[in-house]
Amino acid sequence: MKIAAHMTLAGQPEFRLKAQMAPLSFDVDGEGALEISTGKIEAEIAAVPVMMRIPFLPPSQQVAAGSVGPFRVCIKPASATIRALGLGIEGKIGCGESACSVEGKAGGEVEVDLKGEIPGRLLKAAVEGAFEE
Repeated sequence: MKIAAHMTLAGQPEFRLKAQMAPLSFDVDGEGALEISTGKIEAEIAAVPVMMRIPFLPPSQQVAAGSVGPFRVCIKPASATIRALGLGIEGKIGCGESACSVEGKAGGEVEVDLKGEIPGRLLKAAVEGAFEE
């Protein structure tokens, strides 16, 4: 038995895509510190003589009555710290809602032609099987 068939398939599927984004907020903070220190500071003053003039001696002669000193001044390391350094940034990207959408439609058609031959025994067995059920 010979068979011939023709079929046409057609379609027009639609697709839609929508995306929304709320505003994006951000906040960045930073902080810093600065420290300054000095090493040891030393100062020294040698002995300072205290001279006296005695009236009955010649003017060029003076008598040492004593001395003051020596003096030594020492400052231990000092430091200063400043911790008032800071930075802050905040903001928002986008105002309100942002949205985008894509819509589309696709169409197409397919045609199929079928030609063939079915052996008689196979067709007879198929028909008998269909009627038995």
